[in-house]
Amino acid sequence: MSSVEIPPFAPILDGQGNKFLDHEAKIRATIESVGRSPKKVRGVLEILSYRDSWKYFIPALEQLGLPVDTIVLDGELSALHELITAMPIQGVFTEMRIQTHLKKDWKGLPSDLLDFWTMATVVPFVDYYVADKKTYNLAIDACLNEHSGCRIVHRLPELCDLLRARLFAPF
Repeated sequence: MSSVEIPPFAPILDGQGNKFLDHEAKIRATIESVGRSPKKVRGVLEILSYRDSWKYFIPALEQLGLPVDTIVLDGELSALHELITAMPIQGVFTEMRIQTHLKKDWKGLPSDLLDFWTMATVVPFVDYYVADKKTYNLAIDACLNEHSGCRIVHRLPELCDLLRARLFAPF
């Protein structure tokens, strides 16, 4: 499995990327106004994630035959964290956002939204994922390699080495 030189792809146009950056900037400003700390960053973003997911909980609970008030967090951030983490896609997406907000001087790009969504929808279900360096570093900071069961790399030769090792590993 030798590396193959692939011409760069044209960027994928994403009209939502700039809206995402604007929204994240407002969140950052709100966090700064109340005093920035890792606990506050995580709390705010997990609450927003929960709010965004709530519309999916009610039909899921009804389909399972459970009362709609089954999910009760009682202001417990640890319970909220466990709930967000238990949702594979939302958990990865939220953790990527948290990592950007933990970095004081994060400079986002419109393509971040697509990078985060792609990672969130794939990582929970695959063994390997290749990310650009910026996204890779966020994923490592989020410990996604440890928690997702997916090995995240940022270079194709590293992926080739992992696949070779897997192919030739003794049973």
